[in-house]
Amino acid sequence: MSINETLSVEEHELKSVRSESSRFAEQGLSEADLRARLASQRRGDMVWNDPHNLKAAYYAGDDVFRLARDTYSAFHGDNLLYGRALLSKPDGMSSEVVSMALELLGADVDATGTITSG
Repeated sequence: MSINETLSVEEHELKSVRSESSRFAEQGLSEADLRARLASQRRGDMVWNDPHNLKAAYYAGDDVFRLARDTYSAFHGDNLLYGRALLSKPDGMSSEVVSMALELLGADVDATGTITSG
């Protein structure tokens, strides 16, 4: 198959994914309707914190979940790419997390890293 034939197949597949339902609506949903739609999309999924649900991360308990959720909520818009323009201490928590990750991974003492939400 030539590159042009491959592209036309991919374009066709992309067009078939797009539909009227994936276009921007003229009017948005109410919060209640949006939450109901999100809940309906989860129907049939395994419960994420079920111990039988094998995954890369494991549920550490309600207290840890609440702390993680609250921390994420407090910092979800921060991004180190903007540095001191938006953050008074742009590398504080990030440096701690990177250091802990490097230790967990057994990295050399001169190893470095960075975190970004982007």
